[in-house]
Amino acid sequence: MGKQQINDKIRNIIDLILEDSFFQNKVIVRVVVKEINKEILIVDNTESNNPDLLITVDIDENKKITITQNLSSNYLKEFEDIWKKEMLLRGLKYNITDIRKKVIQYFEDIKFNQVKIKDLKLIFEVIFFMHILTQYIFRHGSLPMEVWYNKHPLYRDWEKYITIKPIIAGILDFYIDKIIGILISIHIIYEIVMSDIFSKKNLQEKVSNKIYKKKSESIKKKMLEELIDRDRSEYETINTLFYVSTLLSDDLLESIEETMKMPNEEIFKDEITMLELFV
Repeated sequence: MGKQQINDKIRNIIDLILEDSFFQNKVIVRVVVKEINKEILIVDNTESNNPDLLITVDIDENKKITITQNLSSNYLKEFEDIWKKEMLLRGLKYNITDIRKKVIQYFEDIKFNQVKIKDLKLIFEVIFFMHILTQYIFRHGSLPMEVWYNKHPLYRDWEKYITIKPIIAGILDFYIDKIIGILISIHIIYEIVMSDIFSKKNLQEKVSNKIYKKKSESIKKKMLEELIDRDRSEYETINTLFYVSTLLSDDLLESIEETMKMPNEEIFKDEITMLELFV
């Protein structure tokens, strides 16, 4: 396949994704293909000289494809005041600007190397999902309920692509609510999105089983006997367990706070799933 054919393929893939009703009006992006001596605009629905999200598809002389992301320095900045007010009400003193910048760096550090043509659609979907979920988290302070709650009217729309198990969502919302754990949550979500979309491993099932055995078997059993709504039960059980654990001990939050002082490359240098480190 020649470079022009690859360019056309990329354009068609992104157009197809953005035409899907699920992604419409949720993904604002500029995509360029970078060749040896030129840069070609593929898609641009940003109406901006400095788009929040710029995806670069680099094609070298051997037609090897690398995909990277660049984000505006203002990415997510519109939500900072929401978090500042929340921290003021709760007496917290975290620096939301630093957290936001760490999130930007996290996305820019992700590089998809030696991408196969057949995987292009999946990779673009991963990127788009991550930004949809990240923006929701910064706007609302939690995951969207429709991504984990199977009785939500929009759950089926998400289920076509990705869902998050309620027990995992409970942990993620716990870390998001603590504010200092937002970046960790985004990293875990990235692993889940990659796992679900590429279907290479059942990360959520593995971690769910580990958490239940280690943290909540007896409470889970009791609640499931009393509550028909399994998804809510799992979510509320684990969320409550993690909340209670921080009331009993400050070690968990202190560990997160110390971790977040490190550069991103140190936080995420190990291949071990971050979720497994914290459960």
